[in-house]
Order: sequence, then C-alpha cells, then structure tokens
Amino acid sequence: MPNWAYLAPPIAIVLMFGTMAFAHLALAREADPLPGDVAPDLVPTTATVTPSPAFEGDILHVAVTIENRGGTTASAATILLIDDRPNGDAVSIGTTPLPTPLAPGAFVVVPTPPFVAAVVGPHRLTIRIDDVAPADVSRENNELSIRMSVQPAVVAPPPSPSAEGIRVEAFQDLRTVAVIGIAIVAVFAAIAVLPPRPRDPGPLLPPPPEPPDRTPPPVWPP
Repeated sequence: MPNWAYLAPPIAIVLMFGTMAFAHLALAREADPLPGDVAPDLVPTTATVTPSPAFEGDILHVAVTIENRGGTTASAATILLIDDRPNGDAVSIGTTPLPTPLAPGAFVVVPTPPFVAAVVGPHRLTIRIDDVAPADVSRENNELSIRMSVQPAVVAPPPSPSAEGIRVEAFQDLRTVAVIGIAIVAVFAAIAVLPPRPRDPGPLLPPPPEPPDRTPPPVWPP
C-alpha cells in the first residue's frame, strides 16, 4: 500500500503547475485577436450605372462603393468589372486600382473604366475585388453583381428649322422676287425708250398725172 504522505507534495506541485499552465493558455487565447482584427476586409456594397436607362451605343460609367469591414487599413487593391452579355459573352471591361488606402470602417467610391453599351437585352455586371494588401480576411464577400438592361438605339428626328433659318429663307425669297421685278421693269423701260421703227415705204410708184388745164383762153385783143 503506497505511503500517501510521501506522494502528497509531488502531486500538489504537479497540480499547481498544471493549473498555472491552463490559466496561462486561457489568458493567451483571450489575448489573441480575431482574424478580422489583423487584416482588412474589403466589400463592394453598391454600384450605379449612368446613364440609365442605357441605350445601345451609349458610353456607360459604373461607380462602385468599397467598404473596409476589417480591422486594418487596406493599402492596395484592384477592382475588376465584367460585363456578362445576353449572347453569352463575358467581357472584361478593365481594372481600377484602389485610389487611396482605406482605413477600417471607411468607404470610397471608385469609378471603373467607361465602356460602350453593346448587345440589346439584359446584362449582368460583376464587380470583383482582387489583390488586397495586406491579404483580405475573407474572399466570400469580394464580389457584387447588378442587373442592367440595354435598350435599342433611338433614331433622333431631323432637327426642325430654327426661327433664324426661316427668316433668312424668307429674306432670300423676297430678294429673288425683287430681282425678277427689277428685271421686268428694266425690259419695259428699254422698250419705251427705243425709237419706233420707220415704216417700209414699199416700191416706188410714178407720180399721178396732173389734171388738165381747163382755164378759158385769154381774149384777144384785150
């Protein structure tokens, strides 16, 4: 049978050190920060498209709001925009760098590269955040998708003539009428001024015969 009187001191020492080690481990775990406290967490929250509604051939601009929900400032990141079109094409519009370091709890509006509205129908625009520095704590919330519809292009009617144009055209018409009137007056004036044309005398005829002298002869002697 063991002598417990001799074993008591060693057991007590082991229990004391074990309790101290457990307490130290518990304190260490409480002091360890959560992953979000030591890394940024960039999230695209909203995106707007202008002009809206969009017509085929329009130049479109997308503005994305980026928020840092982590515990550390994000010094750099890349924002990618993708256009999923109705014909099945996924077109990469381009990338935009984070314009400024983003502190925890702050947000920034980032304009993406402009692009032409092509292919009539429903589109899906996807915004994705890549290359976050320091590394992003979560990539599950790094994407945002919005719907957009492209309408057929509208043919603008021909511009109506302005009032100034109407006045100019009316003045030109009046000027034409005036020129024609002056020309007619000039023709009649020329006709009036010209001397009349002499009549054609015709062929020469012999003079008519002189009438016979029917005076009585003188009386002789007087």
